[in-house]
Amino acid sequence: MKTITSKISRIILISFLVLGVSACALMEPVQPPPGEEGVQSPAELTTRFGNVPIPPGFDLDRSKSFIYESGSGAVKVGKLHLTGWNGEDEVIEYYRNEMVAKGWSSVSIMEQKITVMVYEQEGQMCTIIVEPSFSKTHVEINVGPK
Repeated sequence: MKTITSKISRIILISFLVLGVSACALMEPVQPPPGEEGVQSPAELTTRFGNVPIPPGFDLDRSKSFIYESGSGAVKVGKLHLTGWNGEDEVIEYYRNEMVAKGWSSVSIMEQKITVMVYEQEGQMCTIIVEPSFSKTHVEINVGPK
């Protein structure tokens, strides 16, 4: 009798779990109110770091990014986190072409699980780290003086 009760309890528990999971799958994702997102279009970066290209379709994650600019504007330092749907190889090829087109010289490129690209330009250094994840590609850009 105890094993029958145990089996019935398991069946009921599994039924509730299946119903709960399937109900969650039908729910609409919750969108944050406008202006309160931690992610935004990187349009602001094109004016502050105009010499650093941003792949189309990538968004800036402000919660993980940092930008410092001196009062005179002589010193600009940035750590920018971007996320997008483009594949890792496409992003790497984009930066190989666009950084040179923007006047940067390639110092080194290291590829393994992640790709680290180092560029220099007129007193500045730029390190670009491309890291694939399950569904998106993450890019970290570090820009600052030499």
